Amino acid sequence: WGRVYAWAWEDEPAGRIRARAFPGRGDGIDEDEATGAAALLLTDRLGRALNITQGSGSQILTAPQPGGWTEVGGRVHLER
Repeated sequence: WGRVYAWAWEDEPAGRIRARAFPGRGDGIDEDEATGAAALLLTDRLGRALNITQGSGSQILTAPQPGGWTEVGGRVHLER
């Protein structure tokens, strides 16, 4: 399968997490810079708003909403 989404609390009371994602798709992309889908699943699992730093500096913000919805937003660090 090869997919890994590793995360750890930076500041649990504040909801700050550090994460890295390795999709293992075999397409030459070893690490995903910002993975909104994984952030949504983690938010659902933990049941709280999160501020996730992923990759080399991307930020993903999530917040559970009524009706099973989750808001997601943020910024991606683009390497040139």
